[in-house]
Amino acid sequence: MSGGDRASGNVYVIDAAPLRTVCDAAIHGDRPIDAVTQTPDRFRWCAIHTWAEVERIERAGGRVKFTAAARLRLQLGAR
Repeated sequence: MSGGDRASGNVYVIDAAPLRTVCDAAIHGDRPIDAVTQTPDRFRWCAIHTWAEVERIERAGGRVKFTAAARLRLQLGAR
């Protein structure tokens, strides 16, 4: 079950990004980096920008849940 396209209450489900997509962060410029996650609003982020997004969500009072696929892409292990 994919959770990359939904947020439930203030729990944001972050899923693995589709393969062969790049991070949406403009800072990468002409050197794109592969995306590893996709947020509920369909932004795709590399690992570094994923953690920045998690921090932003949590500071706004939200909670983050990673799908199994996202945990695998981020090398977080099973939980």
